[in-house]
Amino acid sequence: MDTAMLKIFCKYQQTVLFEEAEFEKISDAVITDPLHKLVAYYIFEQHSEDNHPSQTDILYELRLTHSTLRKILKKLIAIGYIEECEKDDARFKHYRPTDMVMEGFKIHTARHFKTLLSIASQLGDNQDVLNFVTGAVDELLGSYSIQEPYGDMNVQNIKSIVKKLDGLKK
Repeated sequence: MDTAMLKIFCKYQQTVLFEEAEFEKISDAVITDPLHKLVAYYIFEQHSEDNHPSQTDILYELRLTHSTLRKILKKLIAIGYIEECEKDDARFKHYRPTDMVMEGFKIHTARHFKTLLSIASQLGDNQDVLNFVTGAVDELLGSYSIQEPYGDMNVQNIKSIVKKLDGLKK
């Protein structure tokens, strides 16, 4: 693999992780623990397919221990990432993402793509290809294409995101 590509990917990872760590200091609406992210993304993915997984579904799919999953679910509910929902069988709790986390994932996805594009632009000098890819990604992101990439640590941008997400909390 090309060393420049490895360095670019490393820079991308550092950029996102640094800002997430800083973001976490400002708001409890950001989680950086990989297991918490794993569970939140799984519930979000299942919801996008019109499924609301139960605790048992999550246990088997993600291969977590029962006690670990209980702690994670409790935290995700407390910070407003997920909520319990009624499903066919009332004996089991099922989970779905909240409006706040749905909006947060959209913003997060847009910022990731913007960051990837801005850092990938350092790989080459073919501006025509980069402009084409950027235009295509902006079109797919829709109204979220206005999001700034990670890495600039623009406190005003972060505060506006936090304010928007706090407005969606129940």
